[in-house]
Amino acid sequence: ATVSKDGTCKLWNIDVRYKFNEDPKCTHTVPSPDGKAISLVALSKGAKSEFVATWSPTAGLSFFALPGGQLVSQISTADTGTITQLEFAPGPVGGHAHVV
Repeated sequence: ATVSKDGTCKLWNIDVRYKFNEDPKCTHTVPSPDGKAISLVALSKGAKSEFVATWSPTAGLSFFALPGGQLVSQISTADTGTITQLEFAPGPVGGHAHVV
């Protein structure tokens, strides 16, 4: 996943054969909730990611469902404070499958 100053998060299929000159392909584009630059991004763990989380100082922490990219939850920066690292837990924590 990559983030950009244009306010988007792009998810990429990097399962390519470079020896055949194949390039990674953008599979999803998720917009920032407020249209401003996204600072951090994390994909949920597992063979098939179910969620992407983004954080920016203006929009806060946002969770999007995959593959459609629908915004499912948002937490303001007033509640999160400044976040410097974003990562999903590698497995269930406290009975919850996805924890950031």
